[in-house]
Amino acid sequence: MSNESKNPKSKVLAQSLSSLIAESFGEPSQQDWYREVCTKHDWHTVYRAYREVMEIPVSHIRKSRRALFVYLIRKYESKK
Repeated sequence: MSNESKNPKSKVLAQSLSSLIAESFGEPSQQDWYREVCTKHDWHTVYRAYREVMEIPVSHIRKSRRALFVYLIRKYESKK
């Protein structure tokens, strides 16, 4: 389910969520990429994946927070 629409609220939500994720993952230069993800996917799914990634200590993440985030979004999207 896509958030992409002409609804200004959706754009503001995608902007805010992408900013939060980019900063939290230590990748502020990647905010545009995160905004694209937030626009393409349902924000509930994106936020759920973000919350889950942030609950896991960095020492328990094999590759990166970003890789885990993408994996979780795909996993949640495939279950719909």
